[in-house]
Amino acid sequence: MSKLATIILVVSIVLAAAVGGTIAYIVTSTSSVENTFTPGKVSCEVVETIHNGSKTSVTVKNTGNAKAYIRCAVIANTIDANGNVTGAADVSSALCGSGWSEGRDGFYYYSQEIDLNSSTGELLKPSSSIDLTGIQVTILADAIQAEGEGSNGTTPVEDAWGITFSN
Repeated sequence: MSKLATIILVVSIVLAAAVGGTIAYIVTSTSSVENTFTPGKVSCEVVETIHNGSKTSVTVKNTGNAKAYIRCAVIANTIDANGNVTGAADVSSALCGSGWSEGRDGFYYYSQEIDLNSSTGELLKPSSSIDLTGIQVTILADAIQAEGEGSNGTTPVEDAWGITFSN
């Protein structure tokens, strides 16, 4: 074997041993890094108070783990003595308390983002209540993440609900 081939072989062996030793050192001497990721959860709960046959309070609580915007659909129907739905009822005069507004789509929107475990203001106007005699009123709440970026640089609420809140 020529002298040059011997030098190349020795250098290759030394380099392989150095690389192998470095990898072995890194594997045995470095600790693992734990990457903890908690996915966002957006959820809400309607909190109602019924007193003497009337809804006297309606708020929505953010039960998720991220700030959220809230909207509600209010379904009101007249009912007969057997509890059967007989038609639609109008309760809109009692709605839109402070911070709430009615959208063009029939939903009621709360204009401020709600922190974790916090609630909206009253959906009912001050000193208003909904007499439940002969009617059935169901409040359906919907929540969407307040922070983040949607498509084209918009916010999640703009993407999903098509509205913009100015805070």
